[in-house]
Amino acid sequence: MNKKDQIITKISELGGSISGNIYLQGVSEGIMGLLPIIIVGAFANLFKGLPIPLWQNVLASTGINHLLNMVGLATTNMLGIYFVYNIARSLAKKLNVEGTLVPVLAIVMYLILLPETVMKGKNPVAFLSYDYLGTQGMIVAIIIGILIVKIYQAILNANLVVKMPEGTPEYVSKSFSALIPSFIIVVITMLIRFLFKLTPYGNVFDCIYKILQMPLTDLLGGSLLPMCILQLLNSVLWILGIHPGFILSLTAPILFGLDFKNQAAFATGKAVPSIIGMAFSYSTTIAVFLYSLWYCRIVIW
Repeated sequence: MNKKDQIITKISELGGSISGNIYLQGVSEGIMGLLPIIIVGAFANLFKGLPIPLWQNVLASTGINHLLNMVGLATTNMLGIYFVYNIARSLAKKLNVEGTLVPVLAIVMYLILLPETVMKGKNPVAFLSYDYLGTQGMIVAIIIGILIVKIYQAILNANLVVKMPEGTPEYVSKSFSALIPSFIIVVITMLIRFLFKLTPYGNVFDCIYKILQMPLTDLLGGSLLPMCILQLLNSVLWILGIHPGFILSLTAPILFGLDFKNQAAFATGKAVPSIIGMAFSYSTTIAVFLYSLWYCRIVIW
């Protein structure tokens, strides 16, 4: 085997091990399973923001504008909740972790960590912000979705469950078997919240957003070069026979976040802040694919 083949083999093995990572698969499947909700929310924002005066008058006079706004709030503005649920559910299935309560506990952990107090001037006001429920909480949702499954799995492996006597209905037995894991997870979550309260960030959401999500957003959304590199990496992996789905699981929260910022700006009649996003990624992929087909047609004929 020559040196070139050795390099290709090593890259293929590395890419195969990464793409076969069960955690990346769980995250990727959890995110992709939410595409219908994401698309519905995108269409609601699109219809709401069409810059046609007659259309806007119809929306305002009939109250449809408010309904479309509620659709957007219930879909794209709540993606953090949907992410954490679907990722925990998907990963639990892959790791064979029994317990229908796992994704629900993921939501509980997410909500406990959620900052519920913001400052309005000098006065604190208690409410849940859509910023943390939506795009600003997506990376936290991924982390919680993975963490909750691993904690629950460790508790089950330690056999820290309530065992009911024989003859107890199965649904009752399953409910009580999740009692101790639920208590332990809630206590761990409270401890995490307390520790982050001592930091300058005040909560885990602002910490992850400022340290990780914001720099990545600026990197991917700042220019075309990072997107070109991602597309090139996708193509190279396909050539090597490796499905590049794991790249999606790593970049989807950032690219979707850029899309949702664009949708919010468009819905209010403002200029979209960035051309880069998941929609742009799909568009360029399709365009390159169609160009390749056309080029093959020319070569063949």
